[in-house]
Amino acid sequence: MDSPQQSKEEQTLLILPHFIKPLWTPSEVILQDFTKQKLASIFDFLEKIDYLISLHYLPSKKKAHNLVIFLKFFEQFSQKDLDFFLQIFVPKLAHLALKIKDLFPESVLLLKQNMEKTVLLTKKQIACLIANMFFCTFHRQNSPKLPKHCNFLYLYSEELPSRTPLKLNKLKCFYNYLTRELNSESVEFVIFQRILLRPEFMKNSLNFWAKSKSPLKNSSFELKPGKIENANPKQYLKTVFSNKKLGGGVLNNGGLQEELTFCMNCEMLISTLVFEELEDYEAALFLGCEQYNLTENYGEKFLFLADYKDKTPNDVFGKKDTVFIGMDAIQFEDKKEQYRLNLIVRELNKAYLGFQTCDSIENNNDRAIATGKWGCGDFQGDFELKMIIQWLAASENKRDIRFYLNGEEDEKKYQGFSERMKGKNVGEMVGILKDFSKTYVDDNVDVGVFEFIRDFWNE
Repeated sequence: MDSPQQSKEEQTLLILPHFIKPLWTPSEVILQDFTKQKLASIFDFLEKIDYLISLHYLPSKKKAHNLVIFLKFFEQFSQKDLDFFLQIFVPKLAHLALKIKDLFPESVLLLKQNMEKTVLLTKKQIACLIANMFFCTFHRQNSPKLPKHCNFLYLYSEELPSRTPLKLNKLKCFYNYLTRELNSESVEFVIFQRILLRPEFMKNSLNFWAKSKSPLKNSSFELKPGKIENANPKQYLKTVFSNKKLGGGVLNNGGLQEELTFCMNCEMLISTLVFEELEDYEAALFLGCEQYNLTENYGEKFLFLADYKDKTPNDVFGKKDTVFIGMDAIQFEDKKEQYRLNLIVRELNKAYLGFQTCDSIENNNDRAIATGKWGCGDFQGDFELKMIIQWLAASENKRDIRFYLNGEEDEKKYQGFSERMKGKNVGEMVGILKDFSKTYVDDNVDVGVFEFIRDFWNE
């Protein structure tokens, strides 16, 4: 069944489960049944989950859905854990999911492209939405600019055996979050915001960068081992290496920095519901998200370690004093493409916008940037180039910057580079990048950006 057609006015709103009556009515019956603590076994639970899924995905097929990850998740439970899940967790979570009609008498604004808008949700509202994602009561949205699937179905499905441990540990993270929220009476809230660069800036951005006299932040250019998520939230804006569609493969096989940041800070999942795909001149802000899980590693080695008590104090608005920046780098099919000047400028603009943040919501001008290998790895970004780009964007915003390197890179090499550039401004560095781009792309000289600065560029 397709989502109901909406009027032009209504197309700015999220289609919530209870807005589609033919699907919500049978879903509500199952959820109410869950609240009565009558589940006989895990298989009874899985059968009902399969029915809820079938309402939204290929209901004409009689074949049961793949819920292998869920089964393996339960295999790790003791009898005490199973009893808790069936007799306490499911009834309470179903009760929370059913509150959607009271918590959302009206829908949630979609953060659409080309609109600088904000969505504010209480923690209770967020937990209610994620509870419905857990029970798979959401239907797909009409907009192709939103993620196609916003339920947990594909997280529950085993498709690539090598990713099974990753999915199991993601599920542990979300289970821990939901268990915590069952009895929460918090009145805190979280803000999700789409921010844009001005059209007039985009038309003249190369000229803006070339003429910038902003000094490079040499004294506070730091490279440290460790992870972005470990940076002190009171001191840093934390960068999320996002996909154009926020969340990426968090509810499937994805296991990179963005997906695993969402697993630690589970409230970020709401962005998969409300954010349309990011344009080149747009970024996302997450203000007030709490960390719920302690984890380690990435990809197939990712592990949920323990529940985490986030001691970040609340700000003057009564929410967690945390700021995350979601900004998507270009994914290159051919690694050499990134050295073209127009693509360098695109990344400069994206980082500049992300590092700006919106001061109309809260004052965070004194925070430094916590970042790392943005757009590197699977996106094939060159870390030397991405490091310079982020350094320039931070300097233009008058922010200090720290690169977290996981102990893999030569810190002295990069620290020495910043010392070499001491006294230069942003415009001069952009001029160097222009010369580098011409040398690499037009003159077909295969040279790294650091090597170019060392051997080719005349000071």
